[in-house]
Amino acid sequence: MVNTSLITRIKQVESQLRDYLPSLSTEIDQIIQTNCKDKSKIENVLDTLIDIAYFKVGQEEFERLNRYYSKISSIDSEAYSKKYKQEIKN
Repeated sequence: MVNTSLITRIKQVESQLRDYLPSLSTEIDQIIQTNCKDKSKIENVLDTLIDIAYFKVGQEEFERLNRYYSKISSIDSEAYSKKYKQEIKN
């Protein structure tokens, strides 16, 4: 039996996450444009993008920021790529 209220709620969450994405995009723009090297700030945004990956939101933004991060720490960037791929498989 399909729980329509649950499906409706999931769609609402997906919509809210899509509405939130421009804020993340702006933050990513600032990180890249200012040539930010603050690993904790970058990783915080990457973690947020991984958290919402289940809803198939923000993949392009994740890739863009992680590509930038690879110039700062290729090892950490690779670990984030693996973590992201694992999350979207689930």
